[in-house]
Amino acid sequence: MNEKDIIQKIRSLKDKDSERWIEKRIELLEKNENNNILGDYNIKNKNIETSFIPKNKIIKNNSFNMMPFKMDTIDYLEDIVKDIQYADEELISNNNYIIHIIQCKIINYFGLHGVEESRNDLFKEKRNEALSITDFKKNLTAMSLERSVMAQNILTFLGFDSILNYGLITSESNNHEEQHAYNCILNNGMALLIDFTTPSNLDGQYYIPSCFAIGGEQLQGFLDGQTQIEFGHKDYYTKDNEIQEYETKMIYSSNPIIENQEQEFTQESKEEVLENIKEENKETKQEETRMTLVPKAKWYQKIVDFFKKLFKRNKKDEQKLLSN
Repeated sequence: MNEKDIIQKIRSLKDKDSERWIEKRIELLEKNENNNILGDYNIKNKNIETSFIPKNKIIKNNSFNMMPFKMDTIDYLEDIVKDIQYADEELISNNNYIIHIIQCKIINYFGLHGVEESRNDLFKEKRNEALSITDFKKNLTAMSLERSVMAQNILTFLGFDSILNYGLITSESNNHEEQHAYNCILNNGMALLIDFTTPSNLDGQYYIPSCFAIGGEQLQGFLDGQTQIEFGHKDYYTKDNEIQEYETKMIYSSNPIIENQEQEFTQESKEEVLENIKEENKETKQEETRMTLVPKAKWYQKIVDFFKKLFKRNKKDEQKLLSN
């Protein structure tokens, strides 16, 4: 079943049947764990996951500042099913809106942004044990890895051909490379890179994930960890009743890109970078802890109107890809 079939099935479920259907769907996905084979791609890159991640699997990656954890709850999937069942009839048939629902679920579950200090406090508290994904819930401790793992399970649960990528990101706003996890959806020889950790926003509060289209040889090189991809991350704002865009350059890669020239990177310079990051986190902590989604009753109609305008106006590759 593809994502269209799954969405249609969820829409047809009665409330009393939802719990059993969710359990059966998870059983099927855990049974069919595919060892990095996805469609026409046999992915050799060790930094890529292509399956639904079972509840008993310990997730760990030595490149990330993280403690091992498990996806040992299905509460987020139960919520997604409810959101789809009761979503706007006009919008639910478009995959753009499904991606928006997933973004809202991730923000509601973890908070808008992770705070490094809060994350480190959690790790100290749970030093000698594998964490549950619920340990990151609503406390601003989840970073890109936890968010992308949840997104991976939601996407595969809903029937998308999804990839979880443990990679790197560079933004022109901070001008340094850092470990970063994100997702890709494969569709008809193309991929949509989706970053649920750095969402675009409308007027600073209505959130959709960053989405970028990749195709052809560039896609294969990216999956093999040989190519880096540069995109423009867009935020939106309202001016004179019209939606305007603001763009920031972002560079993604699925493995470190080895440059021809050697770059000296001493322990002192590394510590200086880490200290700068620590200071930035400290300065923004109070602002981040206050940032929450506006209750649905207040923001829902505005985001619906925004998406209707965006669907009509935006004719770029990512919109065409998602509408397939």
